[in-house]
Amino acid sequence: MPEYLHLDFRPRNAGWIAQLQTRARNSSSQKVRARYETWAESGLGQLALSLATKLEVRDRVARRFRDLMQTLLAEVDGAEDLGYLLEGGYVFTPGDSGILYDTCAAVDTRCIGSIGF
Repeated sequence: MPEYLHLDFRPRNAGWIAQLQTRARNSSSQKVRARYETWAESGLGQLALSLATKLEVRDRVARRFRDLMQTLLAEVDGAEDLGYLLEGGYVFTPGDSGILYDTCAAVDTRCIGSIGF
């Protein structure tokens, strides 16, 4: 029988789901409490977790993009030949040319999905 390692994939910002469930379970409204009882059957739990996961991914993408851009802009800012490159219409090549691809990949997850990952 194969063994599986389960990874804790709960988003950090998912605390609001438990708060929402607690408020619904302890609501003074019988209707809200009754709806809470069908939480799992109705798919609301899965929807809430999906939304929390999307928000976590969005935050990580934004953070990664910001960090990459700061690195790239710091290098451009420190380039001694920047004026020459601008005046001559030449290309600036960062020390790590992979940073340009990393920046694109950080915000365009479609390119990763299209190659089968």
